[in-house]
Amino acid sequence: MRPILAALLIVALLVPFAYGDDFNVTRLARVDDYVGYNDIWGYTAPDGREYAILGEKDGTLFYNATDPVNPVEVAYIPGSGCLWRDIKTYQNYAYIVNDCIGGVQVVDLSDPENPLLVNEIQPSYIGHSHNVQIDTDAGKLYAVGTSKGMVIYDLAVNPVNPPRIKTWNGQGLPNWTDGYVHDLHVQNGKAHLALISDGIYALMDVSSLPSTSIISCYSTPEDFTHSTWVNEAETLLVTADETTGTRNLIVKDLTSPGGLGTIAELGIGTFNIPHNPFIDQNDILHVSYYELGYLAWDLSDTQNVVQIGSYDTTPNDNGSGFFNGAWGVYPFQPSGFVYVSDMGNGLQILKRNQCDPSGTGAPALCEVWPEEIQTGAAPQTILLTGADYGTATTVHLGGTALSPSQFTALDEQVISLTLPTQTHPGLIPVTVVNGSGFSETGYINVVPSSGPELVSLPGQPSVGDHLSHALTSQAGDTHFLALSFTPQPSELAGKVSFGIGNNFTDFLFLAPLATNGQGKSAVGPIVVPAGAVGLQVFWQFAALDGVATMPVPVSNVTLTDIQN
Repeated sequence: MRPILAALLIVALLVPFAYGDDFNVTRLARVDDYVGYNDIWGYTAPDGREYAILGEKDGTLFYNATDPVNPVEVAYIPGSGCLWRDIKTYQNYAYIVNDCIGGVQVVDLSDPENPLLVNEIQPSYIGHSHNVQIDTDAGKLYAVGTSKGMVIYDLAVNPVNPPRIKTWNGQGLPNWTDGYVHDLHVQNGKAHLALISDGIYALMDVSSLPSTSIISCYSTPEDFTHSTWVNEAETLLVTADETTGTRNLIVKDLTSPGGLGTIAELGIGTFNIPHNPFIDQNDILHVSYYELGYLAWDLSDTQNVVQIGSYDTTPNDNGSGFFNGAWGVYPFQPSGFVYVSDMGNGLQILKRNQCDPSGTGAPALCEVWPEEIQTGAAPQTILLTGADYGTATTVHLGGTALSPSQFTALDEQVISLTLPTQTHPGLIPVTVVNGSGFSETGYINVVPSSGPELVSLPGQPSVGDHLSHALTSQAGDTHFLALSFTPQPSELAGKVSFGIGNNFTDFLFLAPLATNGQGKSAVGPIVVPAGAVGLQVFWQFAALDGVATMPVPVSNVTLTDIQN
């Protein structure tokens, strides 16, 4: 949003646009401890921890969002008081600008639990900056909407105190433009510029900085070009005009003759305003749409663009034509969770869900998150995604039946529960039950935090094949390969054998066990019996416990189906 807009946009006699209910999106968490929020971004630490970075009117908030149901504020970096703030990340640094006074704040995220402000880049030169964008491959930072124009810095040379490469003020544009860049997206040597007051999108060649040149430009339909984004393949471009109108969100085909054929016009009603659009690696378009909240479309089939989700972050304010609700969206975390900043309601962590109901009224189970955890890890939030969860009566987690007091149905599509610390690796089966029946079975893969790894994996065995598989342990290990069938074929009941390789460090042990690691030892090598067709076989390292001579799983696990 440009500063002058709040004063200029006074709309009378508006007819509210009634948009549909939230669908295929679940809110996992909301944090609202401050007053007045703006943009949002994210950071992923080298060890996989995920963080949300939220702009606030007087500074910037950092949250550990690794557990998306329970985000924790870890730091607050003060800044100049301002309605407009923007954040981006590069390597282990966050870069923060505001559109009132100051330069680019540089925050060191080497220890993401303790972010540290380490510099402010050229506050007297920049004066202020409406937005910041980073070409992470090239290591170039673009501060736009500054008192000088678009200012480019070289982070690849020094990410804390980068040299200034160039200041650009509209050179190469038509002479009727003012050259004010409001927002941009940069990748592969091209800068996609949004010039809001000129109402144009411009494509700039930045492959040989400090040299730049304008390749092309065109006027966007509602003449108020706020922001742009292109997909990774550079085949799709989205532009958002930050104003009311029916053509304020447009998707263009960059492969068409002339490079700008229209694929879809996605404006929602006359009096709703889009703000920031992003296209992720799967060609899903994510938009913070002010009063409508968060909206998502699937652009992967350009002949059939489909809206696949929405969540209203400000349900009491729709269709007014004013600037309320969802300001920013960050859809790039490896976990797939989406961060949205709502101007009045703070950080909202969302999950997109796509799972067809069973058709019988019984629950459906399409996804278990996370798919994998380590032994010894602290109790872990588990999210089950499916359908018909509002009437769930039981969740079976391994051999434990959880009652409704032990899990939370966040809505009809997502259940949240806590998995206790696990001491042994293996697959934990999960099912959801309601009055109409059971869901499919999902699995949580518990892997060892340390110890042997199963790296030589079997193919898909067929009836008549010999199930035998040799692995080499470290000298002195007493680890064996264990197999478990589910369910167990009757032909294997009660059979036991060992096979030893050419030297004392090679072991082979085959045993059909129950999936929880308990059960009767049985035979190997064996011929796959006909009764095993359609069953699953689980492969992993195990060790004898020395007491009951039962295999105890000690490694990661893989599974495969038995073929005809």
